[in-house]
Amino acid sequence: MARLRVRPADHRGAETSETNRDRKQDRRLIRTSQVLADGGELPSGFTPVPTGVPYRTQLQGLRELLDKAHTRTGVQAGVVSRGRAVVAASQYTAGDHHDAESFGSLFKAELDRCQRRIGARSDQALTFASTDLAARSPTRPPWAIYPVSSYVAASLTADAMFFYSTMAPATIIAALAGVGVEAGWLQPLNGALDRSRPCWASRRRRRSVPVRRCGWRLSTSRPSRASCTSWSI
Repeated sequence: MARLRVRPADHRGAETSETNRDRKQDRRLIRTSQVLADGGELPSGFTPVPTGVPYRTQLQGLRELLDKAHTRTGVQAGVVSRGRAVVAASQYTAGDHHDAESFGSLFKAELDRCQRRIGARSDQALTFASTDLAARSPTRPPWAIYPVSSYVAASLTADAMFFYSTMAPATIIAALAGVGVEAGWLQPLNGALDRSRPCWASRRRRRSVPVRRCGWRLSTSRPSRASCTSWSI
């Protein structure tokens, strides 16, 4: 009878003890901290750019909409800031009020209604979906660290609850103008983007920065990469 030799599993990523720590990961964390404090290029190749604009989120609005979707009829929509809206859904609750077809129709209707409220056409809105995020972006912070209840965090991870965040493109241009940056969209935002061409461009102090979507790349005097994951809800 042949014998199989089984190699032990590699648990270095778990970091359950000092001997199992991943030194490479430690070096990346240290380098990241240094870059955030002093500037430079991150280990991932991205280069943070200080804007002087205070970091703000609409997490409170997102949390309230997720809770209402779960405790009411399964779908809840609302405007969380100027030019930005969120539609949240709980499939647990929706199952008691809608069939699959009516649930989809209601969610789309609420998304269209919110886009009209923020002044964005459905074919010219920037929309982010939380569905399948854990699989598509495994390096993103887990939902468990967000200021939401434990059942919401678990449900978002498993896509039992999800949300769409939608923005009016003009809102981004206006926000950049408020900090002295001229910007404009170079392509229509209807889902048919040419990824080989810049999506939008901004200019400040006689410096043009064309930006490409999906793998976004900033063309500056020194090539660097920028990611759409830096946009936060």
